[in-house]
Amino acid sequence: MGLEVFATDTEGIGGRIRCRYEDFVVEEVLLDGEVVRVGAEVPVNLSKYVRSGPWTWFILEKRGVDTLRAVWELVKRLGVDFSRVSWGGYKDAFAVTAQVVSVFGVAPHKLRSVQLPSNMCIKVPVASDRPFTPSCIFGNHFCIVIRCIELSESEIERRIGAILEELNSLGGLPSFYGHQRFGTRRPNTHLVGKYIVKERFEDAVMELIARPYPYESSSIAEIRKIIWESRDYAKALTLLPKRYDVERLVLEHLSKYPRDFVGALRRLPRNLLTLFIEAYQAYLFNKVLSRRLERGLPISKPVRGDFVALLDPHGFPTKSLVKVTDSNRDKVFELIRDGKAALVLNVFGYNTILADGEPGEVEREVLKEEELSLEDFKIKSMPELSSRGTIRPASTRILNFRFEVEEDELHPGYRRVTVEFTLRRGNYATILLREIMKPRNVVEAGY
Repeated sequence: MGLEVFATDTEGIGGRIRCRYEDFVVEEVLLDGEVVRVGAEVPVNLSKYVRSGPWTWFILEKRGVDTLRAVWELVKRLGVDFSRVSWGGYKDAFAVTAQVVSVFGVAPHKLRSVQLPSNMCIKVPVASDRPFTPSCIFGNHFCIVIRCIELSESEIERRIGAILEELNSLGGLPSFYGHQRFGTRRPNTHLVGKYIVKERFEDAVMELIARPYPYESSSIAEIRKIIWESRDYAKALTLLPKRYDVERLVLEHLSKYPRDFVGALRRLPRNLLTLFIEAYQAYLFNKVLSRRLERGLPISKPVRGDFVALLDPHGFPTKSLVKVTDSNRDKVFELIRDGKAALVLNVFGYNTILADGEPGEVEREVLKEEELSLEDFKIKSMPELSSRGTIRPASTRILNFRFEVEEDELHPGYRRVTVEFTLRRGNYATILLREIMKPRNVVEAGY
């Protein structure tokens, strides 16, 4: 996943997350700071943010299902195209979450009456003049329980305190992309994206539907093996359970057109295909940020050759970039000190301008290792997936952090830690947990 280093040296507390869905609660935070509360009858008053129009905003609460699959279930029941739905961010699957979602051309009363699975519910739908997008949210508030910790209360407190001090001295948490961007039991989303970017479409499809991974069930791994060895797509379709709807869409196409791998990929929703490309870009970003930390380069203050972005009133980077030179360095530092600018790193695409100096050396080193050209992000056979690239802050501040140590009622003799904190949009709770826990095996640790 490109996560090659830890940012902190203090030993972690160990433990396991996601022992229960309720141990991982994610609540969206809107731009004005209001939190979309899980379990509240009226999680937030959406009417104050909108005027009446053809969109409908609503709160989606879910338990044990990721955002993409939840939306998939919703559009099937509404009978509308997937492209009509928009939201602010992808929320974890093994969790209890609350977020705002919007849908075009469906009236609020129809959403109130739609029948959803028991692990999903819709609250307070209101008519809106615009879609709900990532620009509508500030971030997410997390309440997470880490269980099965073998340390004493005082040692847990000492280690967490030391880790937070180390992160504070760095200027924040490295803004790595988290494990859910890639998958943990099948960590291959970025590999599918890589093959699409390199226009190796058969490899992309086989990675998606046929390559087995160690933590999958043996029965599913055996079906994938059949696909890999025989290319008997029709037979695989009869064997694969219906819940594997992504694989089944691809297999349905290949059973009719066995060599049309681009067509098979195009059977999938555009949002999902875009996720594959973004996952590969995330992997490359993580590698660059890891190498930066390995070299001892700062992640909150720029060096010569870096880019900084001017910030909008909410503290998010704009498209106004400045490349740091010896002559403008003092002015750039002043902007960062005043909260008007931040160090950003490239998320590679065909329009990316590489950094100079040592930061540029790191970027070119990663591109060379991947045998990748920026022009590869112009995907000729699937131009709709081409990516210009963007920028992303190198670090983020951890807001409103607190924790409490207690006896673990599920595992007698062990302790649990409940941590609460807020992160800006686009940042991952698992990256902070990774620093705190230092897991040896992310699957067994619940990631």
